[in-house]
Amino acid sequence: MSRTVNILSSCKIKLKQIAGLDIQDPELIFASTLIQNQLMRENQCVELAAVITFVSGIENYSILSDTIFAIRNLFPSWTTPDRIEFVENKKWHGYKGYTGSFPRYWTQFNNEIYFSPIPSSTDHVDVWAYKLELTTAEEMSVSVEPKVPKSYDLALIYGICSEFDPSFLQRYEYEKQKVASVTHEVNDTDKTIEGNW
Repeated sequence: MSRTVNILSSCKIKLKQIAGLDIQDPELIFASTLIQNQLMRENQCVELAAVITFVSGIENYSILSDTIFAIRNLFPSWTTPDRIEFVENKKWHGYKGYTGSFPRYWTQFNNEIYFSPIPSSTDHVDVWAYKLELTTAEEMSVSVEPKVPKSYDLALIYGICSEFDPSFLQRYEYEKQKVASVTHEVNDTDKTIEGNW
């Protein structure tokens, strides 16, 4: 059996046995999209990566098109980087016009990252981000597996069930919290440049 079929079957069994509900696959799949989006936003469990290669004189770069994400870290390629600081986009106009070879500031507008000073080098920046929402093509179906990690399956099952019966909500919160604490390992060495958290 596929992961999706296992999740849907578990939801049907739990909803029938505990709540006496007979829920069909389309309703469960719709609920799975809501719950996966919630898990991705709250637990930041789906990671994305991109590389921005600078072109001299270009201020903004599109990345991860059609994906809603939050940037966690930027890793510059140059050997002596000044800290690249995040600037809220509402304050960005005050940071335009700086000069220099490497960017010192960045902000994000939708799927574009802006740098200041405008890069004059051909270096690159590695971007580490978290996915915040499924695209239509990624929504779970019999042929599409969930995007959240497999370790989230119990949280996903109880979350889907909680959409139909609130008696599952406490278990959903418990499973979500339990898996959130083991999803990412903390590295005590600061090798990253902070993002917009």
